[in-house]
Order: sequence, then structure tokens, then C-alpha cells
Amino acid sequence: ISAEFMGDAFLPHLQKAVGVLMYVINKLNRTKRKDAKVIENSISAIGKIIQFHPSHIDPNLISIWFAKSIRVWLTVSLFQVNRLSKRQIANCKL
Repeated sequence: ISAEFMGDAFLPHLQKAVGVLMYVINKLNRTKRKDAKVIENSISAIGKIIQFHPSHIDPNLISIWFAKSIRVWLTVSLFQVNRLSKRQIANCKL
């Protein structure tokens, strides 16, 4: 939200925000459901920073961000598929 609506007033905070978000993305365990959601939100926040302040972002960050995004998306998707499968099995009448 800050990256989008603060405009240039956000720039002094940009590097710190990206640093904290990358720390969260790298340190939490994406195989834990709760952590995966926090990581997913952090990736989304970095995406907004890239979207609204592209000229102030290191191009290497975009590669790292994209790679992490794909891994987390796959992990969260697998959680959802696994939960759906268990629910379907539980409702199955033999």
C-alpha cells in the first residue's frame, strides 16, 4: 500500500522494506501453511514495489523475486490440492 500510494515519499523506505520482505521470504519455512501465506504476502508486497518503483529496484532482485514466487505458488497450490483431496476422500461413500 505504501509503495503504491506514497509515491516518492516511499523511496527513503524502499531499501529497508525490500530487505525485510526478502528476509521473511528467505527465512520462513514455505512448507508450513502459516509461513507459506506470510511468504506469499511478502512476495506480493515486493511485486507492488517493483510495479510502482521499477527504476529504484536492482534487476537482480526481480530474478530472485520471480524464482521465490514460483516456488511459493507451487507450495501453496499443493497445500490446497492436498486439502481438497482429503476432503473428497472423507466424503466418498463406499
